[in-house]
Amino acid sequence: MLKVSMAIIFTLSLLSNIMAQDNADSPGRGIAFEDFIIDDSVNRYSLGMNVQFGLDNFLNTGTRANLDLILRKQVGRYNAIRYGLQYTSSFSNETVGSRSTDENSYTIGLSAGYEWQKLISHRWKGYYGVDLGGNFERTLTRIESGLDEFTRETLTKSRNHKLSLLPFIGVRFNITPYLFLSTELKLESQYAFSRDTRSLENYEHLNNAGYDDKSRRVSLDFLPYSGIYVHYIF
Repeated sequence: MLKVSMAIIFTLSLLSNIMAQDNADSPGRGIAFEDFIIDDSVNRYSLGMNVQFGLDNFLNTGTRANLDLILRKQVGRYNAIRYGLQYTSSFSNETVGSRSTDENSYTIGLSAGYEWQKLISHRWKGYYGVDLGGNFERTLTRIESGLDEFTRETLTKSRNHKLSLLPFIGVRFNITPYLFLSTELKLESQYAFSRDTRSLENYEHLNNAGYDDKSRRVSLDFLPYSGIYVHYIF
């Protein structure tokens, strides 16, 4: 995926260079475009959306919805604060013989962070920083089977609460004065609290088959690819 994202950014870079050459006949436009990219205006905002999620939705055969947004405010020439919103939901249904399985899950996450930017060229910028984020995930799985006159049902619920610290480093490419692409890699340090419960109906021969488990864990993960974000400056 990282190779794909870099290939897309490189292709758009070539296209934008061609567009810039076409605009050379209008010196005012060309100069304004380059000057704007070199010095991002303070107190301007940009809203970015992860288009990789949209591609995943298109290719996924199940019922799935993904949303990943970044709102950035430029607070200095090479500094910005950022806020993130992530939402994922999915639903699946499978029936094999007399057994049917329904699974419904969703995740919502919020984050806030700060980034430092470094100019590479007129159209390229590197940046790095850290985000503090939290999310909540819930999954509900229902399994029904009817091998005899009874319909047996297993209901499993899973809830996860996560708090994360995410240092990141990324690269940004400006297509126009109001549109740019970015991609980044992250190191995720995470604390998670989980609770899983299961209940059974019409399983008379099973005693105490349900459960209610709680767990905590700390993890450290390297995320080399976060998708491709398309940002609009306003």
